[in-house]
Amino acid sequence: MEIIYESEKIKISVAQLGMLGNNVFVLESEGEKALVDPACNAGQILEMISNKLDKILLTHYHWDHVRALAEVQAATSAKTFASEKDAPFIEDTEKAPLYRKTDSCKIDTKLKDGDTVPIGSTSWKVIETPGHTPGSICFFSEDCGENPVLICGDVLFRCSCGRTDFQDGNEVDMRNSLAKLAELPDNTLVLPGHDQLTTIEHERNFMLQ
Repeated sequence: MEIIYESEKIKISVAQLGMLGNNVFVLESEGEKALVDPACNAGQILEMISNKLDKILLTHYHWDHVRALAEVQAATSAKTFASEKDAPFIEDTEKAPLYRKTDSCKIDTKLKDGDTVPIGSTSWKVIETPGHTPGSICFFSEDCGENPVLICGDVLFRCSCGRTDFQDGNEVDMRNSLAKLAELPDNTLVLPGHDQLTTIEHERNFMLQ
């Protein structure tokens, strides 16, 4: 696990797990710990968090982002947060359009655009960003320190964006979501679900036009 952002307010670490190289983020602030998208390798994740966890945040329901969710839930007392639109596919994976299924898991809090999730002394605003899935969401905070931080799942990558050719993808929605993210401050650090970190300023020259 590598520390990628640290300030007086928060420490953010990442581990790249699984055959698709999923970024699994751990956020620690004021004694509270949150995990974003438990992709796979539950044992490794539990070791990363020292078996202590308060919250699990999900950016979307796709199997490669939630494969370890059931095991992490069972091993911790963490509450799970996901969008109200994608939650049904996590709570009953037989409803999920994608062919790879995972264990069905309870969602404790179902989020919509504009909701906030507190993590220690930081507050994370929910931004609805459909296109990759109908319920894809990002988590955005201006409380982290010098740079705002955006955790965006598979919506925005470095010089690219999430696929829209899956059964429940939508290219028009994706373009609208990218336009919404383009309004964020230039120095926003972008933490995607795969690949390298980037910034809004960098992506404005590529996908955010």
